[in-house]
Amino acid sequence: MSDENIRRGVVNSFRKAIDCEQQNNDVEAYRNYLEGLALVAAALQQDAESSWSLGNPTLTPKERKSLIGFARQSVDRLVLLLDKQDHESSNVFKETTEIMDNEGVNQIYKDLPAEGTAVQKSLEMVPSPQKGIVRKEVPCEQNYGMRCEESPIARMQHENKLLMARYSSRLQAASTAIQRQNLQLELERRLTENAAIARQRQEVWEQRRSEVAARCLKIAEIKFKINEKIKSGTITEMDFKKHRVYAAALQYEEENFWLKKSKQDILFHPQDEKLQRDIISQILFDRVHPIGCLLCQMQYAVLDKVNPIITKHQTLLVQKHNNTRCSNGNCIDTRHQILSGIDHGLCNLSMNGSDDHEAARKHDASEETIVQEEWQAFYRHFQNIAIDIRHDIKLLETLLISLIEPLNTEKGRVIVTEMLHQVYFAPIKSYLIVLLRLITHEDELEFEAAMLTKDDSTEMGSVEEDISRQVCGMLQHLISLHSPCQMLDILVTVLKLLASTSDENNYCKSLGADDLLPRLTSVVISCGLPSLLAEVMYMENFMPTDRALGEGGYSLTVLQSVMSSLLPHSN
Repeated sequence: MSDENIRRGVVNSFRKAIDCEQQNNDVEAYRNYLEGLALVAAALQQDAESSWSLGNPTLTPKERKSLIGFARQSVDRLVLLLDKQDHESSNVFKETTEIMDNEGVNQIYKDLPAEGTAVQKSLEMVPSPQKGIVRKEVPCEQNYGMRCEESPIARMQHENKLLMARYSSRLQAASTAIQRQNLQLELERRLTENAAIARQRQEVWEQRRSEVAARCLKIAEIKFKINEKIKSGTITEMDFKKHRVYAAALQYEEENFWLKKSKQDILFHPQDEKLQRDIISQILFDRVHPIGCLLCQMQYAVLDKVNPIITKHQTLLVQKHNNTRCSNGNCIDTRHQILSGIDHGLCNLSMNGSDDHEAARKHDASEETIVQEEWQAFYRHFQNIAIDIRHDIKLLETLLISLIEPLNTEKGRVIVTEMLHQVYFAPIKSYLIVLLRLITHEDELEFEAAMLTKDDSTEMGSVEEDISRQVCGMLQHLISLHSPCQMLDILVTVLKLLASTSDENNYCKSLGADDLLPRLTSVVISCGLPSLLAEVMYMENFMPTDRALGEGGYSLTVLQSVMSSLLPHSN
């Protein structure tokens, strides 16, 4: 090949490579850059042999510099292409092999505090939120383990930063003004080329994303029968939300290989419970995933409703211990001030008519009336929040089961519920318990007094010391959990342990309810956990519906019977 043909081939290879990059064909671009480099190497080798052996160089100094410039640019582009390929491969590896350990779970909630508002240190009988506020400056959509596909414009900006840093050192090392000017012109030309390539790719990328989004919306529309519901007039806002989030989740799956790979693994191993729990965890803990982002928004919404009222009225939990030492008139005045300060507008909280509002502000009202009004206000506030939480969990269950078809079984639905309870309630349970203690604080005082006095009229059964110690430890562990499902499991274990006994011949038998209640009453009194009232109310309101008719519901009913026997005047 002649020198002129070699130079022409180098230029053509370089131009073809740039065109391939604009068309997002990295493989062909890589080959063309290599082909150009081979031609440059051949031309320079031929020139060197002619110069040193025959003293008749085939290239002029200007032509040599031009070819070397082409080679340098080709090498730079090759490095960027290889870095891009390595980056994508490493992301796939990390995403498909990621294990959500406890440390990773805690890191996910660095913007949602697991322990929240201020509660007096004297209230140590139950884990209470600590001083702090919910930080909202970081949006839910942000995730520090970003998995979404990076746009061509963003990649171009990253490449330009590296390019400018490389040329900056070369400009500083340039010895003449002409060299610096040439390097500056070369840098500007390469930046212009990168911008042209990125714009071309961005158009293709955006077009592909819009096509995927339209297809996903159509699939979601069919999945939730949106058109049929619109025609029949039965469409609801919840249906539109399901439609939007499900379509966004499908689009996320198209752009993230890790999720598609995990779903394929479940299809091949539909009975593998670990795989099912892993993919649910990854979705819920990923704030970029539409379902994970929706979960985060739901948690913030609950905190917004709970945090103001417990911050404003948590002093009730401290003042109640001092009520017996203050005069009756002062106590009534204090309760009037606290009750009148309750924000009845929060979460649709309202009194039952104008007469109730007026009664709450009358200074001649009796102590019993004030306490009752106070209890009703906090209780209505909690009930509105509990309804929202149950709707949230139902929506998330529907979306997860729709997204991962193998979970649409009885066992799969149980797994989804358990995982949702673990993740949803983790950062908000301590807030809800403080609100529940505001509701039950009068009963909690009476319950605490009953445990201290041990009234002889209360029927109690004898429990072996080792069993009593073991049950007390399990009850203390129960109040430290945040998942209602796990709490019910512990309660079922407690009742089974108390119901099992052995006679003189070591023959094991199970006790009936008449014998079980006195034994449980004895253990509850000896444990000294007044906050158990709030925990029972928490389990009652948030336990899964299917658990209510099983062992969990029965165990909770037995524990409530024990509470009622100790609190004859309970609300």
